[in-house]
Amino acid sequence: MAIDKKMRFSRVLAAVAAAASCSGVVSLAPVAHRLTGALAPLTKPVAEALSPVWAGDYDKAAVRSSIKRETAEHSVVIYTMDFSLGLGSALQLLEEHGARGVKVVSLGAEWLPGLVADPAKRHELYALTGEMSLPHVFVGGKSIGGLFRGTPGLAAAARDGSLAAMLEEAGGL
Repeated sequence: MAIDKKMRFSRVLAAVAAAASCSGVVSLAPVAHRLTGALAPLTKPVAEALSPVWAGDYDKAAVRSSIKRETAEHSVVIYTMDFSLGLGSALQLLEEHGARGVKVVSLGAEWLPGLVADPAKRHELYALTGEMSLPHVFVGGKSIGGLFRGTPGLAAAARDGSLAAMLEEAGGL
């Protein structure tokens, strides 16, 4: 299956980042977080403006229903782009916390025009959550945000201990 190859690629990237971190080289995740945080004031307004244009005309109710169904059928759902460095880190965090039944939903190769396979779903995720960043994680049908952003965000939930409680409540342990 294609998504399995993409998940393996993301896990390899996460392992390389972890190995680099353990060997004294700066970890990629905090660097990527700082970089995206610095660029967000420039890129977010552009992405917000282009998102409905890229989505075009679509059946809003059907797309929202699809998201609701996916997030209800699985204890953990991650919406992502295929080549997201954050996906590997998100999967690694979830694995470290004992998450089971993680569903990864690919929205396309990358966020650039023409590479988003499901721009309507990407736009509806933004409309539902207010978050443009991917990967975007749902636990027990509720959005917890991306890897570093959101309410509370996956990394923050892992740090403060609330992720374990969310996973247990969702039946994802």
